[in-house]
Amino acid sequence: MIDGKKLGIVGFEKLGTPYTEMDCQAFIEWCLWQCGLKKDLAGSNAWYREVLKNGTMMTPEECVKQLGKVPAGAFLFIHAFDGGEEKRGYHDGLGNASHIGIVTGKGEGAIHSSSSRGCVAESSFRGKSIRGGWNRVGLWNQVRYEYGDEGEAERGENRIRNLNRRDSPQGSSLVSIDLTTDETPATGGHQWFALCSASSCSAVLRKGDRGEAVREMQEALMNRGYDLGKWGADGIFGKQTLKAVKAFQRDCGLKVDGICGPLTFGKLYGEG
Repeated sequence: MIDGKKLGIVGFEKLGTPYTEMDCQAFIEWCLWQCGLKKDLAGSNAWYREVLKNGTMMTPEECVKQLGKVPAGAFLFIHAFDGGEEKRGYHDGLGNASHIGIVTGKGEGAIHSSSSRGCVAESSFRGKSIRGGWNRVGLWNQVRYEYGDEGEAERGENRIRNLNRRDSPQGSSLVSIDLTTDETPATGGHQWFALCSASSCSAVLRKGDRGEAVREMQEALMNRGYDLGKWGADGIFGKQTLKAVKAFQRDCGLKVDGICGPLTFGKLYGEG
């Protein structure tokens, strides 16, 4: 494993390098190489899926809640269900990770190769999702992260291991997903975790769930003409919402199970 703290600072050597010479993927892989690990993937979407399969994915807020902070060396992604991944050959319903960066080891911030700024640059990151910006934290299993003193570091690693083992609590938007089953909760194989905003993450919602993620899903269904009865978008996944989700899945040619997971979200938010 490589050291997350080192991973967070090696990139400063490349500040100002033109984007045309080193795009966001190339920058990440150069930083990894400087830390002793060689990895060559095809873009930020490939990296997003690599971390989903071999690590932990969550929102910045959930990372701070679970671990106390977003550790140096963590990957940052800009992720949305906007259909952009299909243009890059991905049809897995996992959404589009359009950009990748690294949490630095120097105060609060991120470092990345930015197309808009035209070079490797620093950007602000304070452990919160940014609208149109960083909204996913990826903790890869090839990186050793630090959380403070030795005891806190051990507790942090234990919390990550627990996240990757446990089932999510009933009604929580911290969810487990299995790549092999798309919509159903994981019962075997690799699991990963993410926290909703429903319109911008890989999550699973089902009957009995409550909260903002459910309300967003209900509004999207209503905007597409599906009837949620007298309750409307009340944030409660009840019988009428279940009926609407099943109708939407049927109309889209998806498996009709009433569970709103990556494929259903992809259709609900990613297509006109």
